[in-house]
Amino acid sequence: MIPAPVLSDRNYERFRRFIEEKSGLDFPPSRRNQLEHAIDRAVARTGLPDASALFDSLQEGRGSAEVESLVASLTVGETHFFRNRPQFEALEKRILPSLIRRRSQERRLRIWSAGCASGEEPYSVAMLLDRLVPDLGAWNVLILATDIDRSALKKAYLGIYGPWSFREVPEHFQTRYFNGEGREREVAPHIREMVTFGHLNLVEERYPSLLTNTNAMDLVLCRNVFIYFRHEVARSVVARLYEAITDDGWLLVGHAEPSQLLSGRFSVQNLPGTVVYRKADRRRSSDRRASSDRRASPDRRRTSDRGGSWDRRQTRDRRRTPDRRQTSDRRHAPDLDGVDVAEDALKLWAAGHTEGALSILEEAASGDRGDARMPYLIAKLQAGRFHMEAAKGWIEVALARDRLFAPAHYLLGLISEEEGRHDEAARSLRRSVYSEPEWPLGHFALAGSLLRLGERRRAAAALQTVEQLLEGRPEEEPIPEGDGITVSRLQELAGIQREILGLDAPGIEDR
Repeated sequence: MIPAPVLSDRNYERFRRFIEEKSGLDFPPSRRNQLEHAIDRAVARTGLPDASALFDSLQEGRGSAEVESLVASLTVGETHFFRNRPQFEALEKRILPSLIRRRSQERRLRIWSAGCASGEEPYSVAMLLDRLVPDLGAWNVLILATDIDRSALKKAYLGIYGPWSFREVPEHFQTRYFNGEGREREVAPHIREMVTFGHLNLVEERYPSLLTNTNAMDLVLCRNVFIYFRHEVARSVVARLYEAITDDGWLLVGHAEPSQLLSGRFSVQNLPGTVVYRKADRRRSSDRRASSDRRASPDRRRTSDRGGSWDRRQTRDRRRTPDRRQTSDRRHAPDLDGVDVAEDALKLWAAGHTEGALSILEEAASGDRGDARMPYLIAKLQAGRFHMEAAKGWIEVALARDRLFAPAHYLLGLISEEEGRHDEAARSLRRSVYSEPEWPLGHFALAGSLLRLGERRRAAAALQTVEQLLEGRPEEEPIPEGDGITVSRLQELAGIQREILGLDAPGIEDR
């Protein structure tokens, strides 16, 4: 006798559309059985009477964690250290050495494991870097690891694994990079400290973004993720990852991912046993980049506390002889008369016309010497491109115009974090919340900074302040300077961070 389906046709369509909207996962009729089994388990787990009650609960937003659990149960979470040996050999022998050589002067690397599951992938990358860079302590290395499944992130943060995760780990790696004996072993502290974990939905979130630290990546690993997405969703994610990667940066995907999604944007690199993707260098030369950085940075010698100006001759010369990219971008720029300049510039930036956006903002900044927001926005765009010296120069201009302009202190704090100056970052972020005590984003960033300094109790207090400031506000209200993040999403992020890091436990101790 054939068992009755768990879902009615109506509920199947409702769940299918809901899951696609929330996660990008595609469940056509050929995969209906898999969806039904996951729904059946979710109903049992939640204690709800049936699938209709579960759907109503999820749709009304009463269980974001349950949405994540449902999504996680619909994907293959199987992973282990150094999974797909040919790809890790490509990382060890070709990709990471080339990045290390390229960044040897600035000693900076930014790597993103997008869809990190329980953390074996980013920890594997950290181990390779520890072997490849003798003076790693002198480098500023970010290994960002994100996932939609908070239970997987909890496990990743703890860094404790059983035998299944070690099946491709050489014995000398286990001895050097893991502590403990028996069936479970813990990742060594110096490797754990190299990885920063965060909750991120590749379908719903806005990236690249300074807020989520997803900008200017040298290497992105997004393996075995696209195979679950509808083609349109996968194409959108690829486009955003492309913008998050620096020129000449690398993208690694799973061997079963559809190559046609990637080959149109990235150059294909055939390495022994694997195929990887590289973003073409869109700069004409390194001199052009340096020139652009100087051109967009104010002349600090001409900056005063009263005015905050820059070399006007340089600005006039630039308008007379713009480069081609700038001319092309300005054709898309709206007239400055009677429009919201900042909004239009940010729209240009979001569309990829960074030079055009900078041109608009610089012209506006030169017209109103009392306005701190325009130079701040220029700094934000420059920081998004990782032109940090230019960004800091424009922050100086903003703060010369308004010493209590909280977003400028906030941005300076984020830049200091990127540069590994954590004490300075905390000082800037404290100035941000002092200048604007009711701005939740400042408190949220301060919590992250305090955690990096080991001040867990103060971090927990900052997150509690975030939740108090957001209480009672409309869920879909955008957070000022939050790159589109809403009240409900920031509430969720604060709660997830407290949960993952154990900040809700009694007797929190600094470490």
